[in-house]
Amino acid sequence: MKVAGISVAYNDDYKLEEWAQYYDEYKDELYMHIIVDNGSEHSFLLKLETVFPKATIIKRKSNGGSTAAYNDGIKLALRDNTVDSILLIGNDVKLKKGSIGELHKLLFSNNFFGLVAPVLLKKNSEEIEDFGCFITKSLHLKPQFVGEKVTSKNLPITVEVEAVTGGMNMGKRILYETIGLQDEALFMYSDEVDFGLRIKKSNFMTLVTRRAIAWHQHINPNNGKVRNCYSSFLMRRNKGYLAYKHFGFSKALYVFTFQIINIPKMLIIYLRQGSFCYAFCYIIGSIFGFLRIMKPVRFICRH
Repeated sequence: MKVAGISVAYNDDYKLEEWAQYYDEYKDELYMHIIVDNGSEHSFLLKLETVFPKATIIKRKSNGGSTAAYNDGIKLALRDNTVDSILLIGNDVKLKKGSIGELHKLLFSNNFFGLVAPVLLKKNSEEIEDFGCFITKSLHLKPQFVGEKVTSKNLPITVEVEAVTGGMNMGKRILYETIGLQDEALFMYSDEVDFGLRIKKSNFMTLVTRRAIAWHQHINPNNGKVRNCYSSFLMRRNKGYLAYKHFGFSKALYVFTFQIINIPKMLIIYLRQGSFCYAFCYIIGSIFGFLRIMKPVRFICRH
């Protein structure tokens, strides 16, 4: 078992202690540990090197989002010909001891299995947040078995799905060599949809198993519940981009119409949370995606 584990960091002082604790649980199952820093301040880099002295740290000069950062780590891992699988794991994900071994066993139990993931539970609970996803007509992810207990006898042990969480999955080396790396035009968000669609077009399969268990701890700065405004823009823009990329104009029109119809509902939700910026970026992102404008838009809202 030669698993290369890859995590991304960006000025994550507020969760560094928890991240280190989670890492201690699964570090012995990794052959290689890679951390890609997305252009953090020097003071944070010094802390990162102290907390993870055995990790290979890639220091990007700029923030390339999750896609470019993960790609840097994947490319480095693939340079080692003995690496047989790539584990993408968010730095706020807690993984049950032994889960990496279970994922690896499942992944290599069939030549057609390309990507696997553990059941993802809500923070410190037995309640399912994500047991794999299916992709809707509007290119959104529909997680399975949400709210069910992981101990439920009615829950399958392993299930084939169309997509899995971007920050918690294990893929074979040959999968990346066959379908390629992540699409850096996305920057972040909807990368799971893109990768799921690409796998679906290949001969590989995507599976989730509850023999491996993870918790998404959702550690945000100042306990923030509302994402950065730029996130809202990217989530909407990227749907339009992927519609064109995988299906063409008719799908892009459908996705755009779906998002526009939902604007009143989303405006109410965001404005109640006091986030006019988030609502504004929802609209602008939908328009940019339909018009296929993929240039950086820092003038709208900072990421």
